[in-house]
Amino acid sequence: MVRGIPRSTSPRALLPSRGAERAWDAGPEGRDLIDRICTSAPALLRPGGVLLMVHSQMCGADTTVDHLERAGLSAQVTARASVPWGPILRSRRAWLEDQGLADDGEEWEELVIIRAQHL
Repeated sequence: MVRGIPRSTSPRALLPSRGAERAWDAGPEGRDLIDRICTSAPALLRPGGVLLMVHSQMCGADTTVDHLERAGLSAQVTARASVPWGPILRSRRAWLEDQGLADDGEEWEELVIIRAQHL
C-alpha cells in the first residue's frame, strides 16, 4: 500500500448529499470531514481539552497531525490497529488497487487514534 496522502479515497467525483452513502465518502482526498474537525477543534476545546480522532491511515494520519498542530494544538498518533476490511473497502477493492492505495489482495486496513490537546 502507498503511504502518505492519497490521491483520492472515493471513486465518486461528487459526494452524496444525504443518506447512508454520505457517511462513507469524504471528498476526493477523503479528508473533507477530517479537515473541518482539525480547523474547528481549537475553538471548541477549552484549555487542556482533548480531541480523540480515529480514522484510516489511507486518509493520511501525518497530514491530520500536521493540520492539528498548525491549528495550535499539540497532536500525535497514540495508537494503531490493523483491522480486516469491511464491506465498503471490499466493494472498492479494484478501484483502491488502481489508485495505488491497496496492494493486490490486501485485506487489512490500519486505523489510527490521534490525540490532540488544546494547550
